[in-house]
Amino acid sequence: MSLLFLLSSLTFSVSSQSSSLQSIDMAYLAGSIRHPGVKIGLTYSIKHWEKEKTKPKSKVKTKQLVLSPQIAWYNHKQNHSALLSSIELGYETGNNNRNFKHTWALGLGMVNQFNKGITYTLDDAGNFQENKRASRTYLTPNLAYDFTHQLNQALDIYTRASLGFKLNYNTFFSILHLLELGIKYKMNVHDPS
Repeated sequence: MSLLFLLSSLTFSVSSQSSSLQSIDMAYLAGSIRHPGVKIGLTYSIKHWEKEKTKPKSKVKTKQLVLSPQIAWYNHKQNHSALLSSIELGYETGNNNRNFKHTWALGLGMVNQFNKGITYTLDDAGNFQENKRASRTYLTPNLAYDFTHQLNQALDIYTRASLGFKLNYNTFFSILHLLELGIKYKMNVHDPS
């Protein structure tokens, strides 16, 4: 289900005439802060604008709306592993005098949790059956912030924190904290943004 969600997100992103692929993002991800994982994503610029200021110093401020489909995985030892897919809409700011940018984003995604150990299910006859592929899927809206520093014309390094909410988790919700440290490979190195 996560892969289907990601593919539909990518299709929507690519089909947009006004968007352009800005970067491919790869990161070490820590699920619930202490569980190791990885993430890969794409960042599309869907609207870009600049504003020049001359006082007290001359600088050009850049702002843009970005769309980011992504997929990630982390492992919670002796509990579960999780596959996450999401799409986020972000607002990015920066200026030409500094080599960093800030992005604030809202997203919607899915989390598939695959249980570790033995899981039993109850069949129609009332008998317990071992289920070796037990999993649960949660709709997961999230909020995120990332701080990006330009290393060179082709690569940026970034840190990111996000807060997700797994809905319908044991009749309520559960909070999912994610931290990332990664790189952004820029697709158009001549783009000043």
